[in-house]
Amino acid sequence: FFSPSMLRFSTFVRGCVFLNKAHRAAAPAVVETRRYMVPAAIRCMSTPTTTTLPDSPVWRDEMPKELRPPKPSKEEVLAANTNTQSPVSLSSAPVVWADEIARDGGVKRALDHLLETVSTGDWSKYEKLCDKNITCFEPESVGYVAKGLKFHKFYFELPGTAPTVKPNVTLADVHVRLLAGGDGAVVAYIRLVQTLGANGPQTTKSNETRVFEKSGGQWVCVHFHRTPM
Repeated sequence: FFSPSMLRFSTFVRGCVFLNKAHRAAAPAVVETRRYMVPAAIRCMSTPTTTTLPDSPVWRDEMPKELRPPKPSKEEVLAANTNTQSPVSLSSAPVVWADEIARDGGVKRALDHLLETVSTGDWSKYEKLCDKNITCFEPESVGYVAKGLKFHKFYFELPGTAPTVKPNVTLADVHVRLLAGGDGAVVAYIRLVQTLGANGPQTTKSNETRVFEKSGGQWVCVHFHRTPM
């Protein structure tokens, strides 16, 4: 026979076991996926009553198709990636590299105009697109630094006959480097020139680097370095 104190203790233990079981039954099971946690109680509301969920975590690929969370659409993925890309900045400290299809503040356009004046021999336009104290290294300067526009004007004024076919200039592998502040730029590229020679069409190339500076809101060339054609 049990004493009254032992009966009370036994009743207390049975009550604790009952509450523990009730608490376990009331707690919702959780299904873990690679994206987020899905409460099993919520999934059961939208699924047939015959569907049973395992108590252990289940990966998305292991879940039944009707229970898997929806995948993002192609448009949502593209929009998310587009919003995370930072635009090119022309204002502050680090230098910014950009190619010819990116925003370059008009440097590439100024370069195209400058090379067009060289092809056509238009000295008046060439003079406006260059600084009066421009410096350069080129084959014609035979290893010395040529300074000023007078050196270049000599070649523009040489007599000659106009070509029967206008030379075609193509710039390859163009890189534009905008310097801090956005008032300076360095352009590196390969210039391909197609002409009609005595033996037919021919192509020559030169590796060139030009330095531009913004003066009065306009890009002008202040230095260039050109290899032999």
